[in-house]
Amino acid sequence: MDNATRWIGIDLHRRRSQIAVIDEHGELALSRRIVNDRETFLELLGDPQSAHVVLEATYGWEWLADLLEEADYDVHLAHPLRAGFLPEAYIAPRELRDLRELLRHRATLTRMRSAVKNRVHAILAKHGIAREHKGGREFLAGLELRDAPRRRLDSLIALICDFDREIEQTTAEIEQRAQADDRVDVLTQSRGVGRYTAMLIIAEIGDIHRFPTARHLCSWAGLTPSVRSSDGKARLGHISRQGSPALRWALVEAAQKITTGSGPIAREVRADRQTARTEDRQGRDRSRDPHPGLLRTTRRRDPLPSAPQPREREREAGGMTRRTRKQQGLRPRPRRDAHARASSTFVMASLTQGRPPT
Repeated sequence: MDNATRWIGIDLHRRRSQIAVIDEHGELALSRRIVNDRETFLELLGDPQSAHVVLEATYGWEWLADLLEEADYDVHLAHPLRAGFLPEAYIAPRELRDLRELLRHRATLTRMRSAVKNRVHAILAKHGIAREHKGGREFLAGLELRDAPRRRLDSLIALICDFDREIEQTTAEIEQRAQADDRVDVLTQSRGVGRYTAMLIIAEIGDIHRFPTARHLCSWAGLTPSVRSSDGKARLGHISRQGSPALRWALVEAAQKITTGSGPIAREVRADRQTARTEDRQGRDRSRDPHPGLLRTTRRRDPLPSAPQPREREREAGGMTRRTRKQQGLRPRPRRDAHARASSTFVMASLTQGRPPT
């Protein structure tokens, strides 16, 4: 929109929002706090053909973005904490957002059903009843319990049945959408990726062309290791856990199945793990492991050439290294048996005699 004469920023909150309008001369034309009402927003913003609207990427932004897009406003979703003139965020289409909600809803139902099942196991454990692996519903229905735990158990069983029904209906809707998407057949060719996981990957990523490379996609998904560097040392930590938690969960679950197959990736991962175990037994330095994130956090042992060594920094700063008690002219501590030092009886005896334990 080249003929825009107003730039509108909206700081969205749950009940009220702050609106600021800047005119074509860069002057603040309006700054007002309003109640989140649809008609109030449209009336206050005015002509959509002469305005750019920037909306904060915060909790619950979807309803306002849909309202403004339907009214033909030029809407931009921005993250205010990132650097840049207009750090814009991706606005997924409404159909894609609906698919995301459907897939996340099924995951939520599954977690809630698991929590209820754990409550059933807790009741059985409190009464010393061993869990049966076959005929679970019939086994629970035939248990002889007191009235109070029997009512709680029946209530939990009814909840599990309700969750089973809802999960089955949601799964059928997801399967219907998966059959109409050709990308699902491509993704399911990878080991560990089922139809539900494929749909979750498609819905969470959205437009794949917005990522220049696979590295950008991995960084956006929070699957790259975090890096902490200071004074010539770099430490690779755990994955950054940025981005979509649902996408990260799906990819991690799929990756755990790769090692169980016979493909080239599975063979490479198993070879890396075997090499790491061998080096650990031999006590070798694994700081230059080509896959440090597979096993453990690693620390870079070779500082940068320009970085002074620890002893050099102490000499430059005039610091003192740690000296023994003998070098400091102090009487050495009496040596005691290791078992006596660790004994609570020895500690208590030392305290009653008025001297600290050594």
